[in-house]
Amino acid sequence: HPHVHLSVTAGGLDEQGVWKNLSFHKEALRRRWMWLVRDYLLEQPLAQLTMPPQLAHILSESDWRRLILTAGGQHWHIHLSKKTENGRKTVNYLGRYLKKPPISGSRLAHYT
Repeated sequence: HPHVHLSVTAGGLDEQGVWKNLSFHKEALRRRWMWLVRDYLLEQPLAQLTMPPQLAHILSESDWRRLILTAGGQHWHIHLSKKTENGRKTVNYLGRYLKKPPISGSRLAHYT
């Protein structure tokens, strides 16, 4: 199952250098993410995509569009972790992913 890990701060500095808290509304974020990915996929010409064997039946732009528009609304889940209270825990967590990629290049080679 394709997924993305994203780590963001719980706020940021404004133009005057004052910290402003930032919060995320889960359902709004889920919908926005779903539509952005769907729009991106619909913009891609089918001829430029490498399809996995399970999608070999997708032969035309209309097949591609139908797949994205029908399957694209299902199973879009997001998980928002609790804010970490300790920066060291965050560094250790991120370090595991930054030290080595979660998927080796050889496992991804057939998509290029």
